[in-house]
Amino acid sequence: MAKLHAGNKVACFIYAVERSLDNYKLNLNHTKDTFIRQIKNRSIAARVIDEGAAEEENGVNFAEYVAILSGNTDILEKAKLEQKIAAMKSEQFSFYQQQAISRSKLDGYQKEIKTNAERLTVLNDDLKYLEKVAPVDKNGNRLNALHLIGEKNADTQTQAEMLARIDKTTRSIGQYKKIGEIYGFDVVVSTIRWYNELHKECFANQFYVDNGKGIYYSINNGYLPNDPKQATRYFIRALGKIPSLISNIEKRNKDLGKDIPILEEVTNSKWGKEQTLSGLQNELSVLDRKIQTEIDKINETVEQSNDMQDENKLPLTNPDRIIPKPVSVITNSRTTAPRIKI
Repeated sequence: MAKLHAGNKVACFIYAVERSLDNYKLNLNHTKDTFIRQIKNRSIAARVIDEGAAEEENGVNFAEYVAILSGNTDILEKAKLEQKIAAMKSEQFSFYQQQAISRSKLDGYQKEIKTNAERLTVLNDDLKYLEKVAPVDKNGNRLNALHLIGEKNADTQTQAEMLARIDKTTRSIGQYKKIGEIYGFDVVVSTIRWYNELHKECFANQFYVDNGKGIYYSINNGYLPNDPKQATRYFIRALGKIPSLISNIEKRNKDLGKDIPILEEVTNSKWGKEQTLSGLQNELSVLDRKIQTEIDKINETVEQSNDMQDENKLPLTNPDRIIPKPVSVITNSRTTAPRIKI
């Protein structure tokens, strides 16, 4: 049925009864999964066990329990403050993390726009030169002025055969080998190497038109067409891509320029809760000192009470004489060594 009516997909549902052990286990697994993803993605500055929030419905949380037993409600206030501070620190970390990502993206966009602008200058120069030396005819085509090294006034068929032979025999791995020229641009070939699934070494040649300024024009990923006539016109068609390249780069720079103001605004913005966080931290410090002072008072009172109890104890009539406690020996039928019970 699933294959015929549901795209060969079967939905899987997990059911659990509320306030049951199954529900508890599912929630626990979800919490663990969230924790692991936060650590992997670095989406949280620190992971804090929040005792103040670990309460059930109509129940008492750990901080309230401690406050009730100690009679000091400052402990509960401290737990609530720590909860607020932890939440604000997490928000602060997310803000600065997003700001760092935006800053890195802004730098990348600005560098790309600069690189594209330099490339546009070169492309426009090449296009002006090409239109000057090879104007298009009434049908929008340019004369194919391909000249291969070693040929003399070769026709289309001869050039196609030479290109096929070059494609079959050339092995210029990692280098661009000049094989001819067209309208003053070098025609080059480069060999790539890979290994197939049988670990056999394989080769393939890619052909380009080199403008001498770091730009290599090509079509069909550099691979020659199988048709002889199309193979000889491959290089003039590669030069014909210059206008579309210029258009694509200009569009890319325009799209990047739209995002730059937004990224600059995010990069230059400031987190607006620094003073609030600082105030909460100061309040927590004051509360910590208050709680510690009360604890010191309680410890001092306990020490004084212990000292008074020591003073009220009756001294021994003869301190040098120590009366040992009576001991009883219990034998164990399973062992030979006696056990002494004090």
